[in-house]
Amino acid sequence: MNKYITALIIVCINSLGFSQDGHFGPKDKEAAEKIFQLEKIKLIEVLEMDEETAIRFFARRSELKKATDEIQNKIEEIIKNLEAVDKSGKVYTENELITYLNDFNNLHLQMGQMRMEFINSLDDILTYNQIGRLIVFERKFKDELRRALFKERKRFNQEIY
Repeated sequence: MNKYITALIIVCINSLGFSQDGHFGPKDKEAAEKIFQLEKIKLIEVLEMDEETAIRFFARRSELKKATDEIQNKIEEIIKNLEAVDKSGKVYTENELITYLNDFNNLHLQMGQMRMEFINSLDDILTYNQIGRLIVFERKFKDELRRALFKERKRFNQEIY
């Protein structure tokens, strides 16, 4: 990705005001929406989609996101439960642990399965070349976002200390 995209990502990240309890505030959601919109624009460009194709693609992608968000919420609930029990000092029974771990693993498997089905379902919207470029783009976009976050965190920590 070019420097302009990196700069925009950093601007969005700078507007993130992470709260101490880990919940997103209005600024966080606004920054996340800006990043989402940037990703959407870049995807249309990289995949060279016309308007009709873009509408169909993003509708299907939105369905995947909604379903994976629900699963992610369930995963977060499991983690919160594990954390709460751990903080309370309660000792887990082996059956409780096995249940939590199985649920956790099954939810991750469901997300992977959904992702695979999504990719496989795109052949009626995108060419195989476009599907390949989508996979590469998503990986590069996430890597670039991660690098920008790391740089910003490092810069922030240097300013504090």
